[in-house]
Amino acid sequence: MGIERDVFQEAYFALVNSEKLELSEEEIKAIRSLKLETKKATIRQKAEAKVVDVDIKAQLYEDAIDPGQVNALIDKKYAIKAAKAKTYTQAYIQLKEKLGAEKWEKLRWMLMEEHRSK
Repeated sequence: MGIERDVFQEAYFALVNSEKLELSEEEIKAIRSLKLETKKATIRQKAEAKVVDVDIKAQLYEDAIDPGQVNALIDKKYAIKAAKAKTYTQAYIQLKEKLGAEKWEKLRWMLMEEHRSK
């Protein structure tokens, strides 16, 4: 859950503090779009993983269980999970690139200050 929380928390924090970060309208739109597209992609991936879980359970309820088929479904499930992790990682990288080094560093300092004050 770490990278997932980080990417959404930092994108949200950047948007809430857009004036302090001196974000342009274009940067704000790009961050909102990144957040939305990441959320949609991961919702699809989570749903696909749940469907595979149902398929695995269905296979296990069969009288004759095909281990090869069950193993293939397990491989598919974890491939989806890996893709989801890569989606979050890519979104984090894109957020960092969209902000640029200076604004990214400022955002990180602001986040640290926010955490210290709690």
